[in-house]
Amino acid sequence: MSELYHPQCRVSLSIVFEGFGSTQPLGPAEASGAGPKKVGQDSNPTIIRLLPREAVVNLTGYKEADTWSLTFDAKQLPISPDLVRSMAVEIYMFDAGSVNPEIEHFANEEHLMVLGLADNMSMAYTANGHEVTCDGRDYTSLLIDKHWDPTIRIPTGEKISQVVQEIVDVATQKNTHNGLSLTVEYVSDQPEPFVGVYTTKTNKKGKPVKSGENAWDVIYKMVLTEGLIVFVRGLKVIITDPQTLTLQNANRARKVVYGRNLSSLKVDRKLGKEKVPQIEVTGYSSRKRGGIVARFPDSTDLKNKDNNKRLSGVGTKDEEIAKYVVHGVDDEALLKKWAESMYNSRARAEAKIHFVTKSLKDLTLAAVLGPAPPGGATAAGTLGTAAQDMLKLRAGDPIVIGFDPFNGALMQTMTFEQRFAYLRAQGYSVALSKLVAIEYNRIDQFKRPFYVRDVQVTWSFKEGITLDVEAVNYAVPARDDVTAKLNPTRVATKVPKSTDP
Repeated sequence: MSELYHPQCRVSLSIVFEGFGSTQPLGPAEASGAGPKKVGQDSNPTIIRLLPREAVVNLTGYKEADTWSLTFDAKQLPISPDLVRSMAVEIYMFDAGSVNPEIEHFANEEHLMVLGLADNMSMAYTANGHEVTCDGRDYTSLLIDKHWDPTIRIPTGEKISQVVQEIVDVATQKNTHNGLSLTVEYVSDQPEPFVGVYTTKTNKKGKPVKSGENAWDVIYKMVLTEGLIVFVRGLKVIITDPQTLTLQNANRARKVVYGRNLSSLKVDRKLGKEKVPQIEVTGYSSRKRGGIVARFPDSTDLKNKDNNKRLSGVGTKDEEIAKYVVHGVDDEALLKKWAESMYNSRARAEAKIHFVTKSLKDLTLAAVLGPAPPGGATAAGTLGTAAQDMLKLRAGDPIVIGFDPFNGALMQTMTFEQRFAYLRAQGYSVALSKLVAIEYNRIDQFKRPFYVRDVQVTWSFKEGITLDVEAVNYAVPARDDVTAKLNPTRVATKVPKSTDP
């Protein structure tokens, strides 16, 4: 089935121009007797909207800031970079649906790819003419770039969202970056924890911070200690709980297939290596006056019914245990949650898949499996027909990836003899043709979801939009569940990042 898209990209710049601190006296009417007035102060933010020649957005993991780069004709911004004090950037990408759409209608939060600050800007004459290039990071960078003063302790006894908000306000020097500030949201069905309740290395002065850390290190480690994860999406710092793949999330996973909507597919697997061990975490309980230990999966999870060997979810042996020591955690349940978070973040080393696509919608199962046999229920009737937006794919989302060198819809209608003849005509060996012809109805291309680790989205005026995705063989839920709770009245923008510890 052919696909027709109208990929578009728009960028909004909020620029503060350099004032150089010069002064000059004003005329009597303007000065009103006030005398000389400083006119070289930095400007108020100026909004400029433009169409780039190229835009690249890299959506990465929790520990890193999302990055972006832009190239556009200098005629759209004929100003030397030397005059720019700072620049905030919003990049929108979307399928416009027609050749001449009302573009501004699409420049909304639903199609926002990244929001952040420019780190570098340059102007040059090239073979493409006079062009400007710039690059930067999302607002996680404000926290990463802020060295944390170790003399400032982390407040205890307050809700974790309040403590994180205090750290964010200090790190970002609230309301000084183009009038913007980051707000913290706690999104979970579980009661919000209070910082320091189950820790021992704290006192009324607060939790100490090691020297050499930045504000994001402080936030990330504090949240992880409470068994939670944290990431920045737009102007929100979101705290939520890590989760493993659920059936509901798996059913909502996007579906791509080589031979249908992928231009390239590469699969790597390290056979017999990098199996995920059982996680064992040790702490000290002041209440019990002794050590406490938590494991994930625990011993009851690891019993193999066939040979009574202890195995993890991916087949690790009894002796394969990764041990950690967590200081200051005084509660066994929290320690177990910490172990589970660590396990989830590591359990994805068996296989790595990399694919490239220009499709802006995924495949429905009905489209892949083809029509049902005469008199049977249609695939669409039981599996749904709505394709999902690939531009909302983020690190942390589940995706199912298939390989379909055959015409699946045609194969479904064939007898064994017809399948065998068809495969032989395509050049496949006798053995492979016989295997596929016999077992084709048992081939389930969408049985195992993968975990998206990195997404690079590239817009080119000539090539449109291309998605370059790396996925690994362990999935966590899409962020729809989180952002829907933040704003249930509209379609939520998915939030990115992985669960790297």
